[in-house]
Amino acid sequence: MGFAGRRLRRPAKPLSTPPRPRPKGSGRGGISPFPSLRGRGEEGRGDGVRSPRLFSDQGHAGVASYTGSVIPTLRMSDSRARPYLLRQVARACKEFGLLADGDRVAVALSGGKDSTSLLDLLLRYRERAGVSYELVTVHVVGTAAGFPDLRDTLAPWLEGLGVDYRFVPLELPPGEPLPLDCFRCSWNRRKALFLAADALGCNKLAFGHHADDAAVTALMNLLFTGRLETLEPKVDFFGGRITVIRPLVYIPAKDLAAYARAQNFPVAPPCPNRSDEHRQRVEEFLRGFGGRQQAMIRANLWRAAGGGKTIKDGKYR
Repeated sequence: MGFAGRRLRRPAKPLSTPPRPRPKGSGRGGISPFPSLRGRGEEGRGDGVRSPRLFSDQGHAGVASYTGSVIPTLRMSDSRARPYLLRQVARACKEFGLLADGDRVAVALSGGKDSTSLLDLLLRYRERAGVSYELVTVHVVGTAAGFPDLRDTLAPWLEGLGVDYRFVPLELPPGEPLPLDCFRCSWNRRKALFLAADALGCNKLAFGHHADDAAVTALMNLLFTGRLETLEPKVDFFGGRITVIRPLVYIPAKDLAAYARAQNFPVAPPCPNRSDEHRQRVEEFLRGFGGRQQAMIRANLWRAAGGGKTIKDGKYR
């Protein structure tokens, strides 16, 4: 049969022409990091063994989504670093309808790089976006579960930003076994955040999940529940009374880490009780790939999981 019936492709360039160099770390970007939570009440994480619940986030504050565009690697020596991040926030907000005039947004602040970057970028985005919204930061104090008290670290930084903030206690049910596993910690923290947001009159609750969170969540759901679902950038809870938003949908974790270091944001210590071995192994698996490969994997997982819904004609699709 040979080559009969086949079309032979002509080389795009003469073989003598050296290939054009590509920027290090460039590649397809983005993802959307949140499993579908419609009709599930509060979102939380599981380990895929004790129950078939879908995986969501890690209990810290973010999402990303793939549109087929190239997202470059962030270099903090580049003066365009912050504008680059703000462009990604703007894209997410516009495509998914995350923020609107008159919104009162509670920003979940764990003290980690993602949540501190989220707060900083939302403050700066408000200055130039032409959208008028209020921000109030909420930090859950986890001393009742044996976590370090970050109030003395976060309070001066928040006051320097001039942002309204609240510290709320982590209230545990009677008989809650300690130390908390990742799912129970996330569930209790989410409960505290929802209650605080409602008490403060907020209609939006912002988390700092990013593209890598989405990829890990999609793989966790596939491997341990048999369902390929990832994080959503916008989810209504309690009949729309509070809407969870993830404005960092297009930003990889490494770019947020670089930004937080460059801006000298407060650094929270690592979680002393982190025990989700399955998630850690999936994260290590993804980190084993190069930057361009990671971006491709994130994008493919996001597409396969049915992500990329946008606002059209006033409806979320």
